[in-house]
Amino acid sequence: SMDRLTTARDALKQMATAFLFDAYESDYKLKFRSRGGDPVADIPEDWIVRKGEEGIMKETITQELEMPMRTTVNYYDVERDHQQHSQSAKRKVAPYPTMWTAKEDVVGLPISWDADAAKQCADKLLKMAWANRTGYQFDLPWRYMKYDPTDVVTVSLENGFVYNMRLTDADIGFDFSVSAQAVSESAAAYVSDATGASSSAPSQTLDGDGSAFPIIINTPLLRDID
Repeated sequence: SMDRLTTARDALKQMATAFLFDAYESDYKLKFRSRGGDPVADIPEDWIVRKGEEGIMKETITQELEMPMRTTVNYYDVERDHQQHSQSAKRKVAPYPTMWTAKEDVVGLPISWDADAAKQCADKLLKMAWANRTGYQFDLPWRYMKYDPTDVVTVSLENGFVYNMRLTDADIGFDFSVSAQAVSESAAAYVSDATGASSSAPSQTLDGDGSAFPIIINTPLLRDID
């Protein structure tokens, strides 16, 4: 259940962030697919449409300064009477940094979790951001119309290099050509066995047997200040 009034779209976005799945439309149906799937097709270089001097594929990469060094997930801790708590995951910065950024991402999720589940979510989100850092654009012939966004494919070049990527968009042109967009993909980014830091906050308990009885007062409407 959600702890605030929101739209179905926003609720699904929060769930997708927490549990790492994507929504897409296929055959006039709304479908959902978890991240980290196996490749469903291998696309050889010969089947990618060449665009003159642009080559067969346009590749873009997100600047390192825009990537997160740390990802923090705020959630409701079931071990703290559902009070808000946070778990973080970060890249190595000392004594030898593995990247050059100090950016921190904070994700608020209205979800009741234990510490391990929240820590693993933060770990996956951090690894996923770096795994999906590279974007690709390329055109394909009509034989690849059957593949949907969220499908994982490999692109094999003649020099022996193989790209592993996840389709994010696939537009059908008037000549049935497919204009595809994708991001780099790594199944390892969606696996985590991280252990969360437990909270030392005491739980709240009620003493006594908890019995009560109602008192019905026959009075006019009272205000808080009365």
